[in-house]
Amino acid sequence: MHSTFYRGRKGRIMRGTRVKFRSGIFMILLAVMLSVAAALAAPSKTYAAATIKTTKPAKVQNGFVYEGGATYYYVDGKMVKGWRTIGSDRYYFSKTDGKMIKYWLKLDDARYYFAANGKLVKDKMLYDSKKRVYRYITHTGRLKRGWQTLGNGHKRFFSTSVNNLSKDGIMAQGFVKAGSATYYFQSKTGYQLTGWITRKSDGARFYLDPANSGALVVSTTKTIDGVTYVFDKKGVSTIQLSPAGTVTRMPGSAKTVRNYLLNGLQACGRVLYIWGGGWTQSTVKGVPSSWTNWYNSQPGTYNYNNYRDLTTANRVKGLDCSGFVGWTTYQTMQSTSGATSYTVVSGSVGGSYANRGFGTIITQSQLRADGYKLYPGDIGYDAGHVWMIVGQCKDKSCVVLHSIPQAGVQLSGTPTPAGNYDSQAVQLCNRYMSIYPGFTRFPYETSCGNYVTRSNYFRWYRSTLADPEGFMTKNANQVLSSLFS
Repeated sequence: MHSTFYRGRKGRIMRGTRVKFRSGIFMILLAVMLSVAAALAAPSKTYAAATIKTTKPAKVQNGFVYEGGATYYYVDGKMVKGWRTIGSDRYYFSKTDGKMIKYWLKLDDARYYFAANGKLVKDKMLYDSKKRVYRYITHTGRLKRGWQTLGNGHKRFFSTSVNNLSKDGIMAQGFVKAGSATYYFQSKTGYQLTGWITRKSDGARFYLDPANSGALVVSTTKTIDGVTYVFDKKGVSTIQLSPAGTVTRMPGSAKTVRNYLLNGLQACGRVLYIWGGGWTQSTVKGVPSSWTNWYNSQPGTYNYNNYRDLTTANRVKGLDCSGFVGWTTYQTMQSTSGATSYTVVSGSVGGSYANRGFGTIITQSQLRADGYKLYPGDIGYDAGHVWMIVGQCKDKSCVVLHSIPQAGVQLSGTPTPAGNYDSQAVQLCNRYMSIYPGFTRFPYETSCGNYVTRSNYFRWYRSTLADPEGFMTKNANQVLSSLFS
């Protein structure tokens, strides 16, 4: 090696070996080195891995779907609307939003009922416990309206109120107007009744004419089974009376409790009170014309005190209390006039009839011990008055038949044994006495003293007066219904 001289930078003379570089290659290498150094010197960084989301195909809905408090039904992803049969049951889904219908649905003029699970109800009686009404859903699922005839032959009626659910399809109970006529239907069963029915509260009787599809007879006169009745605008019936005021039902000849009471009723509402009356005619069969003529000729201001001289002329005009009971007994015990009289003074009736073997005496102490139980035909008596029991009510008050000074022979109601004068017997007597024409003319007293607790009673043996009609087991309302119809 040898030294050489060369000219360096800025023109200076330099000694040594001169090395030559190609500037382009050098610059590239330098840049690479600098980049690597920079990368090694810089702080390290962590980068999150990229997340790629994939979408699966949507599941097709089928069957019942519960969403937002409502139930829907889908078939191949499509919401069902309207009627749908699922299995053996019918459902309805709203045509507006597809919701399954529960309970009542009105389509056009028809109504349907669906259970809580949406199933259509068929052939079932529905009971609304709040309103206490029944409705019937037919075998087609429709609410029943109008008449229905059952397999057992009974008929029902259901109201029609298309635009008012509260009144629509209600099963008739009691008196219900259907069309132009009124009918009566039993409670609970809804069965239509025909023939005679009696209202328990007051004994009023109504006739549902079988010949006219069971329609209530109103505002007319009609003869039924040989008896003529008058029906007011509400259908309440009264027996048609003759001008003299007799009931058309007549007693038979048998010695029965029923005939005994019917015999007494032949004088009711048509014979006035006369002091000593009846004694001279105590063995006459039937009602003498002298009694009815006198009754029909007297004004409402009639006063028996004006005719109490006991002359024969006056005594044939009517009946006093003893004369009435004796005459009634004769009508029942004898078939012709002129036989033995049964008329005695009031205080002797019990002893006289007991001595004849007709029955027995029931004392007040015995009555009290028996809860004051009295029976149809029993005769109450004391020194001041005598009367007969027609029947006893549930409150222990009694309907009695007797002749009293105010207006003669009539029905009166006693108070209860405890003294309640607003008794069931008084209510019955108000109703039955009001059928007599003289009721508004003479001062009839449908309320009387407490005869139940007043005195002793005479009670007939069943061997003397039979009871084939079962009056001994009937209350006053039932007895009167039998006597007056």
